[in-house]
Amino acid sequence: ELFSVISVTSDVSQFVTQMITDAMQQELIQLKEVAISFEGFDNKPVILNIFDNKPVILNNNNNILTWTNKDIAKLKLDQVLQTLKISFNEPKTLYPKPFKHGTIGLFVGLMAAFLWMLVVIISHQLRTRL
Repeated sequence: ELFSVISVTSDVSQFVTQMITDAMQQELIQLKEVAISFEGFDNKPVILNIFDNKPVILNNNNNILTWTNKDIAKLKLDQVLQTLKISFNEPKTLYPKPFKHGTIGLFVGLMAAFLWMLVVIISHQLRTRL
């Protein structure tokens, strides 16, 4: 899944990686607790996901790789989190060169001031002739 991060600093990869790892760890802990809490702790009910703190259970009729509650309860969190891979693109900034934009703004401002003074001088000369 793709998403964007807006930050004041240029290097946010470590912060984002830590946030995603923490969120994944919390979800895995919750998933393991739900798997352990099922009565019987057998191979029949299978958890695919948890929505609104309610487990969603599907049968194995849809040819999707499924995990039994016993398998989920035996998951080792460290091994799962180590397999998590996150890649980052080049950071893009909203205004990459403030000096460039400032110089362009100053130049446009000076040109506008020059044109305004030129209009005032020409209109003053036209009034004096009439």
